[in-house]
Amino acid sequence: MHKHHLHLSPCPMRTGASLCPSCTRPRAYDPHPHPETLHVRENETEEERRIRLEMEALAADEAERRAQEAARVALRERQLREQRYAHLNGIKIHNQWRKIMRMAKVEELRREIEILSQNHEREVDRKDAIMQMLDRDLEEAEEQYSLAVRSHMLVVDNLLDLQYQRMRALEAEFAADLRYLEDEFETERTEIVNAHTRQRKDMGDMIAAMEGEFADAEAELRQEYEAQREEIKNRNSEEYNVLKIQLEGIIEELEKSFELAHRAYLESTEHRTNTFRTLTKDDAKAALKIERQMRKLVRLQEALQHWRTKIATNAREWEERNRALRNEKEIMARHYAKLKSSMDAFRSGQAERLKQLSLASSASMDSLRGKLALAENIFKLAELARKYETEQEKVLPFWSPTEAVQGPAAAATEAEATATATGVDAAAAAASGGGAAAATEAAELGDEPSAAQLGELGLRPPPLPEDAAGAASGSGKATAGASGRGAGAPPSSAASTANKPRFSSFGLDPTSGKEVEEWDYLNRFFKRYNKALLDKAAIDKEKARLERENADLRSILKQYLDGISVNDDVLNNPVNPLLVVNNRLQITLTERNKARAAALAQRAAGAAAAGAGPGSMSAVGLGAAVTASLKQAQQQQQQQGVAQQKQLVEVKAVSRMSTHAPPGSTGPPASNWLMRKLPTKLVPYAQLMRLDKPIGTWLLALPCFWSIGLATPPGHLPDPLILTLFGTGAVLLRGAGCTVNDLWDRDLDKRVDRTKGRPLAAGTLTPRDAIGLLALQLSLGLVILLQLNDFSKVLGASSLLLVGTYPLMKRITYW
Repeated sequence: MHKHHLHLSPCPMRTGASLCPSCTRPRAYDPHPHPETLHVRENETEEERRIRLEMEALAADEAERRAQEAARVALRERQLREQRYAHLNGIKIHNQWRKIMRMAKVEELRREIEILSQNHEREVDRKDAIMQMLDRDLEEAEEQYSLAVRSHMLVVDNLLDLQYQRMRALEAEFAADLRYLEDEFETERTEIVNAHTRQRKDMGDMIAAMEGEFADAEAELRQEYEAQREEIKNRNSEEYNVLKIQLEGIIEELEKSFELAHRAYLESTEHRTNTFRTLTKDDAKAALKIERQMRKLVRLQEALQHWRTKIATNAREWEERNRALRNEKEIMARHYAKLKSSMDAFRSGQAERLKQLSLASSASMDSLRGKLALAENIFKLAELARKYETEQEKVLPFWSPTEAVQGPAAAATEAEATATATGVDAAAAAASGGGAAAATEAAELGDEPSAAQLGELGLRPPPLPEDAAGAASGSGKATAGASGRGAGAPPSSAASTANKPRFSSFGLDPTSGKEVEEWDYLNRFFKRYNKALLDKAAIDKEKARLERENADLRSILKQYLDGISVNDDVLNNPVNPLLVVNNRLQITLTERNKARAAALAQRAAGAAAAGAGPGSMSAVGLGAAVTASLKQAQQQQQQQGVAQQKQLVEVKAVSRMSTHAPPGSTGPPASNWLMRKLPTKLVPYAQLMRLDKPIGTWLLALPCFWSIGLATPPGHLPDPLILTLFGTGAVLLRGAGCTVNDLWDRDLDKRVDRTKGRPLAAGTLTPRDAIGLLALQLSLGLVILLQLNDFSKVLGASSLLLVGTYPLMKRITYW
């Protein structure tokens, strides 16, 4: 590095020419020029001398201005040249430091690589040994898996046989029911047809008998009619003859008298005689005609009387017969209606039974299909989950909760011993027919932890020892099938009925044959589930530890980068690691800030809630922070008459403070008159009801006031009682909602800076106090609600559902 790149040398020329020939800087102006440079005329006038002096002064000013401008330009060039030199020097320095740091880093990396290579070699050797051990375990696991698959297939075959038998039994039962229904239907149909034929024959017989009776009665009546006719005819003919004879005698006498009179008359009047003769002829003709009409009239009257008598006689007889037939018809109609209604009821009942049978059959088929799909899905998930199982889980599929209690060493020892025993039992099962399966399960379930130990781990407690064997089987059918046949023997190789599987609709203990309770069927599933739950908890714990470790490493890296870099954030930080005044600077600043914060907290007089956290400040520099702190102290000193409340539970000191309140504070501001008027013990309850933040109450009350105003008749003012009730109800409902919200979220509020100053989160009030306040608010709200109409009561009571569920909805929605 050249020296002339690091400093500026002064110009050696101070006099002479107006500009320095080496650096082109203007020469200093001489206010007393040499006398030879001035051309003074001896004979100039005063006016000319004055003008000349002014021109010389102007020329001197212009020269001085040009000299200043030239000096400014020269200084600017020097500044630029120095900046270029500084930039070049910085680059060179950085290059030199990079070389030095690269060499140091290379040496450090070489040492680390050497250590890592040695660790890698050791890890490779260890992994090779583990791979060899896992290979052997894999072979054993494959053998056990093939054994389990064969046992499982045997159990599945047994279950299928049981299902087929059940379906055949159901089909036989259905066929028997169908045959019974058909037989019953045919019997009833035959009975109905026979009854119909019998009734039809009876009706035909009745019709034939009635027709014979009618014919006999008609013949009798006809004979009686003819006899009466002849009798009447004979009697009338005799009377007629007697009358005829009498009349003929009278007529002869009259004729004689008439003849005498006629002769006398003829003799007296010839004209009248002729007229009489004509009238006599007419009278004879009229008499004949009258006689004929009379005979005809008599015959008609006789016929009329006869038919009237016959009609009356027939009417009496047929009325009786019609009445009897009508009664019989009504009886038959009632009997027919009764039979028809019973037949319709029987048909509807049988149709309903058939419908129910169809629906039950369809539901059974759907249920069986769903169970089949569920079983297939379970098998698929089991196959997928098996790919992610560890070697220990593959060797010991039914994990015992004892491992979680006894510790890793005891669990490893027990796993190794159980794996060895399982290998021996598998070989014995392949030779003897799978009798060791129940013994292995009993060995796995022999040493169970207590319910208290499992309760501490958050697991489901195991069953009692006497029910463990049956419950561990998972279900009664699977246990009976697995223990009944050999693992290696096919289903058709069962020679005796003693080794056949025993099926039942409930779980059985394979060793004692006792019934297992239904809630113990899934114990093996809960074992594997608890194992997975413990693994997940361990993974979550390890993840949290790694996150904390990562955060610590990031903090260390940030401190390191802040120590080697220069930027605005580092320079504006009060704890700047680049600026070290003395050894006690950071400690002094921290103690001073803590003392200032403690003094402000004591003078706050309950202005902030317990547990208030520090605010996010944006001041730049320690001076601004101190000024803001002094202003805050002055404002706190001006508040007179504020009652002293409890001290802050936790005060977090900060180096930068502003005039704003911390975001985690929920206490009332200094100007809140309600907080100043309330006693100290009631302030946390008021904060829990958000009386220091009335905006929520106004949001409830103003719509009610507006609606009441709209409902008021024109020309009238709203009812003050209704306004008071709704205003008080808005305060109580808002307070109840905030209380419910804080009760639900009290554990979450402790982790958030904005809400950890609330009374429940800070510990100022207990949940019991909050529940008591909630009960008081709801009781007062009920008293107000009872003053309104029924519809308002229903609406008010239904709003409590929204108030209670709103805090929970915030966790699963964006409301």
